[in-house]
Amino acid sequence: MASMRSFPLLVVACLLGWLAPVSGWAQQLQCNPCSHAFGKVQIGKTSSYSFKLTNTGNKTVDVVSKSKQGHAFSFGHFPLPVTILPGKSVLLPVVFTPTAKGWTDGTFTIASNAVNSPLYIHVAGTGVSSGPELQCNPCSHAFGQVQIGKSSSYSFKLTNTGNKTVDVLSKSKQGPAFSFGHFPLPVTIQPGASIMLPVIFTPTAKGWTAGTLTIASNALNSPLYMHVAGTGVVGPELGVTPATLNFGKVTLGSSATLPATLTASNDAVTISSDQSTSSEFALRGLNLPVTIPAGQSVHVTVRFTPNASGTASGKAGFISNAVDSPTVEELTGTGVAPGSHQVDISWDPGDGKAVGYNVYRGTIQGGPYHRINTALDSSTNYTDSTVVAGATYYYVATEVNGKGQESVYSKPVRAIIPSP
Repeated sequence: MASMRSFPLLVVACLLGWLAPVSGWAQQLQCNPCSHAFGKVQIGKTSSYSFKLTNTGNKTVDVVSKSKQGHAFSFGHFPLPVTILPGKSVLLPVVFTPTAKGWTDGTFTIASNAVNSPLYIHVAGTGVSSGPELQCNPCSHAFGQVQIGKSSSYSFKLTNTGNKTVDVLSKSKQGPAFSFGHFPLPVTIQPGASIMLPVIFTPTAKGWTAGTLTIASNALNSPLYMHVAGTGVVGPELGVTPATLNFGKVTLGSSATLPATLTASNDAVTISSDQSTSSEFALRGLNLPVTIPAGQSVHVTVRFTPNASGTASGKAGFISNAVDSPTVEELTGTGVAPGSHQVDISWDPGDGKAVGYNVYRGTIQGGPYHRINTALDSSTNYTDSTVVAGATYYYVATEVNGKGQESVYSKPVRAIIPSP
């Protein structure tokens, strides 16, 4: 009767700790759940369970000490001190090893710098004489990083360590990213024999997640719990800059080239092939296949050779293992008939922060200058096909950043147009 009265008091203590006022929403350490019943465990054997400790505040929690009451219970591997970042969790393993027949309980105490410290966790279990027992070895698994939408598998080894057959009757799981592989029920395990329980991790969102697998049987230590965790990560991506290459006006029978940069992010990207949708645009500079380490870039050159007067457009596509494959770059240019005069201008990209450039022209050095491009130019070259034979022009360029701020004029360059 004494043990029946003590357990409600322990529950009240846990609730009171949970309801303690939090000043300023600072460090707060929570357990979910805050109690666990190990059920029946054979005397001299052990059963493990891991509690999830979560920092629900906005400051780090430093767990500095741990203690326990109840001689049949102990901590698993949990070295101290340990720091838990806001919103993050750690698993606290505990072990039940009954030495006598009958029901017993215990309390684990976790001390930290959280405002609701100490945190109390309550356990109970029943020691029984020898009989069927189901053990997992190991009882937890970390899948590590897995790309979102992909799957990773692992099999737990379940062993009947008792002297009677174990009948596995049901299975269940917590954690939407985890599922069971092929494991039809019911299944009987002979004494000393083992079976494999396959588990699959398929993340659907970025970040760390955890789950619990539960196996119910006729074993004395039923149910058996296994803990899993994994991190969903974004797959490799391939970006191209600039997104559009505008070659401007190019005389028929000649060619113009512009550079582009391919950058890998999140993971290494292997480009297996490239292609252009138009014969007027050709890709140069890539020796395929090529692998780009994460965070690094390679350069490619696109050549425009117009075969007719007028505007030409196309797309350059790069096939890779990136999740956004194929990576596409828009291409455009204008073919012009020979015989007319034009001025080709190019400049350095400056500090690299520009989102585009403007080109200005004047007939007197020092100005006034008038802008001749109709829209912000993303490349570092421009072709002026509106010049007059025999005239002299002065050109300057400016760069525009992402806030729409425009730089001062560049140093002017002079162009003398032949006559005729």
